[in-house]
Amino acid sequence: MQEKLYLIDIITPFFVRKIKQTVNWSKVPFAVLEKKGKPKKKTFKEIEESFSLYLRRVKSYGFNGISLDELCYLLEYPFYPPREAKKIRRYRRYLGRLIQIASEMDFRVFITTDIVFSNEYLQEMIPQDFASQLDLLYSAFEQVFRDFPLLSGAILRIGEADGVDVDGFFRSRLLVRTAAEGNSLIHHLLPLFEAAGRTMIFRTWTVGANKIGDLMWNPLSLDRLLRGVESDLFVLSMKYGESDFFRYLDVSPHFFSITVKLIVELQTRREYEGFGSYPSFVGWEYRRIHRRLKDLSNLAGIHVWCQTGGWSRFRDRTFLKNSSLWNELNTWVTIRMFRYDESVKKALKGFHRRYLQKGRKLSREERRKEIAGLRRFLKLSNYLVLNVLYIPGFASQNLYIHKMRVPPLIHAFWNSLTVSPLMRALIRSTGAGFELNYRSFLKVLKEMRVLARELSLPYAAVFHRDLFTLYYFAQEVLSADHPRRAMESLERLQVLFRERYQDLYDLKIIPLRSGLRGLFPGLAARLLIRRRRGYRILDRILFSPPLITVYAVLLKRTAKQMPSFVDSRAMSVEELIR
Repeated sequence: MQEKLYLIDIITPFFVRKIKQTVNWSKVPFAVLEKKGKPKKKTFKEIEESFSLYLRRVKSYGFNGISLDELCYLLEYPFYPPREAKKIRRYRRYLGRLIQIASEMDFRVFITTDIVFSNEYLQEMIPQDFASQLDLLYSAFEQVFRDFPLLSGAILRIGEADGVDVDGFFRSRLLVRTAAEGNSLIHHLLPLFEAAGRTMIFRTWTVGANKIGDLMWNPLSLDRLLRGVESDLFVLSMKYGESDFFRYLDVSPHFFSITVKLIVELQTRREYEGFGSYPSFVGWEYRRIHRRLKDLSNLAGIHVWCQTGGWSRFRDRTFLKNSSLWNELNTWVTIRMFRYDESVKKALKGFHRRYLQKGRKLSREERRKEIAGLRRFLKLSNYLVLNVLYIPGFASQNLYIHKMRVPPLIHAFWNSLTVSPLMRALIRSTGAGFELNYRSFLKVLKEMRVLARELSLPYAAVFHRDLFTLYYFAQEVLSADHPRRAMESLERLQVLFRERYQDLYDLKIIPLRSGLRGLFPGLAARLLIRRRRGYRILDRILFSPPLITVYAVLLKRTAKQMPSFVDSRAMSVEELIR
């Protein structure tokens, strides 16, 4: 029986060129690596050095597989013009060298791809209907498996395409719109994977677009997707909950209802919890998930995202220069749990010995005291994430709108904070209240600062305090009955925060209003949001094509009250609500 797969993403080494604006961490920024449209040998030499160092470090943690971006840069086509054909040949050579390095270090290498990749030449030469695009994918995998025999397989993402901010030779778009089409895709490609002895890892991640947008929570869609799929070389890859990498999510019931091989996806550079700029420990959260899943006979492994995901202005590179201790800690604890079945306590002991003791000679009592201090520090930071960043009364509810499970966190997304009448109406419509005591909140921050000093932790205490004070008053404005004073405090704080951190965060704080205009969003939310997975008859009416067109217009009119990244980074809202 083949060893379980412990995958980790490997985009970190590719960020060797500084990106001035907000960074899209969703995949390798190939366009930034080019000069005048050409990938440079010197740049890839730097990448190769970082790549090798990164592999040595993650191998020492216990990982045995990597996800490498991306398939389209390995494909040659006779209709590419000479300039573009030369570019692709260079990428094939450079990426092929990285595949070889990883293989020599006993890593299984999986090439990633969106379904489907595209550029102007492919659009011109290949018909855009579904059947023709399946044939394009078949020939693509046929070519890459022939030319790169060291590849172990591929990872297919069908539910999200490139954000509107993505530049480069390729852009992806959504091809699979229904579960039946997803099933056709699998059955079309799987015989090729089997003949080549390669593994197909199929991700269920969707952002709500099209009929397949409910795949993460709807068992009927999953059944249609997997109908007739039986192969030792097929693996279904699922995030642990019914939404993205958030807290307050139950383990998806999908894990307990299907028989194909499974991979659980986990994130250790927490894209919604600071990107590693402050401690956001996942140990106790992932221990809960591990306990639920560890006895599944069809669990084939895990996929850890230690760098991939989200948009931010933070520049840390996990495991390389300017790494984040908190990301490395999360990654260590995650692999120690899922591969070696260690407790949080034991994993923390190992991390302390490996990273924090730093060759110092400590007595047993001194070491015990430091580990206890570290554990206490992480408990406190975890408390702040659960009770200050998130609004517990809102996050703990299972809410659905159309094809999406409503995220447990909606006001703080990536490096943005949005406080507006619309956001307040959405949260208040669920009955979420405000319970935090400000003195207790400050007491937690003070104790963390003392512990960090005693343990010599690289803890940005002032930044953590300033950011979470913003979150504290934002939570009060969004969920308290009488938020006027909190709003005044929040407006003052945002000025100070911008002065100190020079737009590190996008802050959108809009004064509240009363009257009928203020009541309407809440009434609309009560109508549109449901508290059960299954669709209501009402949903068929509320989300019929004519009304979706109306919603798209209304969303554009309320854009000032929505997060600043909407329609400027990720997929457009209009595409998501189809």
